[in-house]
This record gives sequence, structure tokens and C-alpha cells, in this order.
Amino acid sequence: MIDCFRSCLFLFVLLGTVAFAQTSLPTSSLPTGVRLDAVGDTVELGSMPLNIVPAPSGDKAVVVLSGWREQGIQVVDLKTRQVTQTLLQDGAFYGAAFSPDGDALYVSGGNTDMLFIYSWKDGTATLAKNVELSKTKSADGTGTSYPAGVAVAPNGKFVYVAENVGAFPPATTPTVSFSVTTTMSSYLPGVAP
Repeated sequence: MIDCFRSCLFLFVLLGTVAFAQTSLPTSSLPTGVRLDAVGDTVELGSMPLNIVPAPSGDKAVVVLSGWREQGIQVVDLKTRQVTQTLLQDGAFYGAAFSPDGDALYVSGGNTDMLFIYSWKDGTATLAKNVELSKTKSADGTGTSYPAGVAVAPNGKFVYVAENVGAFPPATTPTVSFSVTTTMSSYLPGVAP
């Protein structure tokens, strides 16, 4: 009887181990101990993707990478679920927006205090220029205003950049105007606009 019990237990453990090995388990859990599994298709992205902006054509999306290892943007083909382009950009942080005509992509530069302007053609981004939003630097050489959020006026003539660590209270919002030359002005939006 004991031999039968041991044989059944051994068989149960063996079958349980095989079944357990065949199931896919998440490789990590959240700090709370909860595990999340993706429901749909996943796309392998770079370090710390903070924002995703769909391209005007609808077939691509731009992902802003803000990680320690790499910072910049990645272009993802939404049909094939593949990264088609990776452009490194120092200080990339959260903000990204397309111009209304879809010819330009604006990306905030975080601790570089820059606004990066990419030309956008046929689903590909090319760095066209960058605009320095603040010349003041901290003791370690990084920026002092940390541009984060980016929005473009419907007429495409103005780009609004929300500063993350500008003067407090309240932070200023640089407005970049694009005509023949690039001009910049700032205004105070008020506390918690």
C-alpha cells in the first residue's frame, strides 16, 4: 500500500512538473507582487518607453525612450509590429507631437533643455534641428527647465513646451514660433492650470 502511495505521488509530482514546465510564466512581477501578462501582440522596445504618438498616416507610431541605458525615439510599424528606426537623442523625455501637416515631429529634450525637431517623410524621422530653450545650466552641466510635454498649435505656427522643473511656483511654458526665424517666448500658466 505504501509503495502504491509513493508511486502515485511520484507520478503526480512528475506530471505536475511537466505541466508546470509547459506553461509560460511571466519573468518578473511588479513591486506589489502582482504579475501582468500581455493580452495582445508585444513589440520589443528600447529602454523605458514613456510616450507613444501615432503618426498622422496611422501606419506608424513614434515611441519616446527615456531610460538610463538609451534615450531617443523609435519608429514602430503598426502593421508588422516591428521597430523600423531607432534614433538616439540625449535627454529625450516624454514629450512628442507631430505638426498638423505631418511633416515635422517635435520631441522634448529633458535635461538638455532642448526641443528636437525631426523632419518626417514616408514614415522616417530625420533630425532637422534643435532649439535651445534655456541657456542656464545647473552645477553638473545639465539643464534647469527640463522640457517635458509638447503640443503643436492647430495652425502649426506655434509649439508649446511644458517645463518639468522650471521656476516653482509656477513653471513657465516656452512657446516656440516657427516662421522665417525661430523665436521663443515664455508665459506663466498659473498654479495647476
